[in-house]
Amino acid sequence: MTLYDDIAYLKGVGPSRAKVLASEVGIHTYADMLDYLPFRYVDRSVVSAIADVKEDDAFVVIKGKLSNMQTVATGKYRERLTVDLFDGTGYFQLVWFAGTKWVRERLKPNVEYLVMGKPTIFNNIWQISHPDIEPYTSIDDGARHPLMPVYHTTDKM
Repeated sequence: MTLYDDIAYLKGVGPSRAKVLASEVGIHTYADMLDYLPFRYVDRSVVSAIADVKEDDAFVVIKGKLSNMQTVATGKYRERLTVDLFDGTGYFQLVWFAGTKWVRERLKPNVEYLVMGKPTIFNNIWQISHPDIEPYTSIDDGARHPLMPVYHTTDKM
């Protein structure tokens, strides 16, 4: 294996995903992957209280407990999952529009989680759609993955 081998042979990529990476962002070889750098990093080490979140925050990390998990039908074959996140200073509604069954099976009420995402207000309710979420342990304190890389991507990717 060399840096100039085709990424189609990389485990987890395969020919169809390699074709998309080549056409969308010009990644053909292992060397191309190493040169594909993030355009920015998000600092996940700062945990905010819900009461301190502002509308113009681009990204927040909140530690809180989950409750009130509800699945709502939004069409014949579509559904939305909503979960409330409480931190003692307020609450957010977490929303998933896809993969709801998979998410529902992995989330546990009354367990502390670190939730990361873009805060928005919808119908006067703070929300985060499709947040990054991971169980919180006291040794974490936001330092499990303190810097998250953000890459340019496309819908096909």
